[in-house]
This record gives sequence, structure tokens and C-alpha cells, in this order.
Amino acid sequence: MRLVVDSNVIISALIKRSKTLELIFDDELELFVPEFVFEEIEHHIEYISRRSNLSKEELALFLNSIKPKITIVPAEEFMQHLKEAAETSPDSGDIPYFALCKRLDVALWSNDKWLKRQTKMTVLSTKEVVSLLSKTKR
Repeated sequence: MRLVVDSNVIISALIKRSKTLELIFDDELELFVPEFVFEEIEHHIEYISRRSNLSKEELALFLNSIKPKITIVPAEEFMQHLKEAAETSPDSGDIPYFALCKRLDVALWSNDKWLKRQTKMTVLSTKEVVSLLSKTKR
């Protein structure tokens, strides 16, 4: 299953080793992010460090182990979809994610409930991703 993954999902995996982290390493998932995502995560590294009880150095190592599982897509590959994404996304900060979803024709994996307020883009929570994966593995 191919998905664009929101930074909140990656941050969640860094904070708490849970099902989210397990999913990131699941070979059934092919994950994509806009190129700025890891920079965005770096901006929140203090918060992530406090919440995870990991040092910045430990987080850097952890993040480096996650990066190979996620394809980084340059902005020029989805720029042509930004206008349409801006009309769809309920949050301006999520426009690049929606544009990338449009470009790849895939759903967005995000735990931000307000993103489901729109009806033009499929947004899946972690729980929904787990459910869909369990159906494909039967």
C-alpha cells in the first residue's frame, strides 16, 4: 500500500515506540513525504526529545534508521497540484501533503482529525492503516 505520511505520524513514532513505528517498517507499506518533512521534524527536536526521553543524538540515530523506509519527493514533482490542494486542505500547513497525494494518487496517513473534514482526499488514521493492512495480509 502506497501512502503519503504526515510529519505528525513520524513524530509520534519517534516519541513512543508503538504500532506506528512498526507500520513504518512494514514492507507492505511504501511511504512518501514532501522534501521539507525531515527539516520540520528537526524544528521540533527539543519537544520530541523531552517527550521521548531520548537525547538529540539518540533521536538523530533513530531518525536515520527511519529515513530509508520513506521516499522523499522534491517539491517540483508535485508543485502543479498546489492550487487544487489549497482548495481541498482544511489547514494551509498540509497543502504540500495534499498536493503530493494528488500527484501520486494515494491517501494521506495522518492522525490530524480535522483533515477528515474535507471529502476530496482520503485521510487514514493509524488505526485505519492497521485495519487495511490486516485485510491485505489475510
